[in-house]
Amino acid sequence: MKRTLLFLATLMGLAFNASAARIYVNLNATGNNSGTSWSNAYTSLANALNQAQSGDEIWVAQGTYLPGTTGRHSTFALKTFMHLYGGFNGTETLLEQRDPQAYPTILEGDLMGNDSGVLTYTNSTRSDNVYSVVTIDNVDGAEIDGFIIQGGNANSSVKGPERYGAGVYITGSNVADGTINATVRNCTIRYCTAVYSCAVQAKHYPSTSGDAMNVRYENLIVHDNQAEGNVFGGGGNTSDNSITYVVANCLIYNNTSSTGYVAVIDAQLSGSIEAYWVNNTIVNNNLGSTPAIGLGRYNSSATSEGYFYNNVFHNNGGGHEFDQHPGLAWGVSVFAFHNNMVENPDYTEATSHSGNIVDVPDFVNEATDDFRLTACSPGGEDGDTLFTGSGQAHLSFNYTGQTDALGSIRYFGSQVDMGAYERSFDTSIEVVASAGLLYANLSGSNITYQWFDCATGIPLPGETDDSLHVTANGSYYVEITEDSCLTARSACGEINTVSLIEKRASVVMDLFPNPVSDRLHISSQENIDQVTIVDISGCVVLKTGLNENYVDVSLLRPGVYILLAQEGDQVIAKGRFNRLP
Repeated sequence: MKRTLLFLATLMGLAFNASAARIYVNLNATGNNSGTSWSNAYTSLANALNQAQSGDEIWVAQGTYLPGTTGRHSTFALKTFMHLYGGFNGTETLLEQRDPQAYPTILEGDLMGNDSGVLTYTNSTRSDNVYSVVTIDNVDGAEIDGFIIQGGNANSSVKGPERYGAGVYITGSNVADGTINATVRNCTIRYCTAVYSCAVQAKHYPSTSGDAMNVRYENLIVHDNQAEGNVFGGGGNTSDNSITYVVANCLIYNNTSSTGYVAVIDAQLSGSIEAYWVNNTIVNNNLGSTPAIGLGRYNSSATSEGYFYNNVFHNNGGGHEFDQHPGLAWGVSVFAFHNNMVENPDYTEATSHSGNIVDVPDFVNEATDDFRLTACSPGGEDGDTLFTGSGQAHLSFNYTGQTDALGSIRYFGSQVDMGAYERSFDTSIEVVASAGLLYANLSGSNITYQWFDCATGIPLPGETDDSLHVTANGSYYVEITEDSCLTARSACGEINTVSLIEKRASVVMDLFPNPVSDRLHISSQENIDQVTIVDISGCVVLKTGLNENYVDVSLLRPGVYILLAQEGDQVIAKGRFNRLP
């Protein structure tokens, strides 16, 4: 049996042919409609897809695009090794310059633009909507990235593809090398309805033994979709074939499934399905009495495996999050559930597997659908990047370069947070470099500090003051804890002058009186011939030679200051004092 883990490196990013082109689409372009530049961009994405060849890359500017003129079977159909990118303003020259949040690019399934009323596949105003907005049909290496996908309605009363995957439908039977790879990334899927799998569906019906389908859903926001069956779908294996699908860094909320689940993990005949759910937030889905995830297989010869790490489950109905699907006669073959947060204390998997938290997440603002964890919420840095526990031998996930559902670096700190987002912190604090030190411009009562190396994310032992005396050139950041709650995290500050300044940790220096109004006395066994005084923002406010054992600070404004004691150009000690009003 061919089992290809999508987390491992694949050839999906390689060009399919040597003549692969970049094609531009902008519905507001006024040029010759050739797609060769932004000024001459196609104004129709449907036309661009028809003209594109396998391996081409298509850049699409902001706006709303319809999939064609062939009625409900119209769809945005990707080709082999095609990369479809949205989120441009129509001037970019580099892919990383785009911003899908600032420049929304919408793939619209409502052909008449008349959707209204209750979001359900039986609503008559949705009778004109396409069955599937995006289709990846029997092609390998296709990727779609940076779009809002909406308005599909897979409502056929006849069993077939027209009742699955209203947002994105991925299917296939045979490709040249026996494997179908597909990626859906950085997309929002909303307002889609279906009999089954209203958001996405991956179905595999190969005729050759040992074929495989590998699908990755990454950094998706899936909300306000409706189905009679489940929201996510994957299955349909025939004998000795496999599907592996990954759901990572996704937010799935406010979807409705009247008789189904958020997702079903099932396998048929002697085929296999492996599902990996990593760092997702699954919240406020209306599932009636049904759990969030259904597990199982249609017969004892099939293999159905589910691996769940670092997810947040909250308020999904049904009283618990997982169950054997009632339509599947056999239970799941392998189940790993580690470092997840669930709120139902009766859910046995939360206590029988390692690292899980039975608690209620503290979101920034659940009422406005802001499902970032607050700085003090459970689940912060409670994930596991090593995937310890049963099933870890099957999983190789590299967090290097990963971002959360909002595009923030994942992870930032000693360990990854649970859920789709890294936690919300006060990032307004600055790190200011001055005289070989870094300063955090935040102070207060019950505050503690911890400095980190930006290159490694590892805390610096013993560096718990509001300033960092740097001993090696590099970039550093500080985390600030107030009343035992991590509340702020700075950006990185850089020091590149260590060759001029060396720390001598054995130097002892006392400052008195402290607080002080005029003369600040300095006591040390070392030869201190110069002092530099820096305010809390990192600005040098006084620099003077030291002929006596004191320095006059009477002209300084009231506040907190740092005194740097120097021997020549070397800072040999530092101390903090408070200038009285």
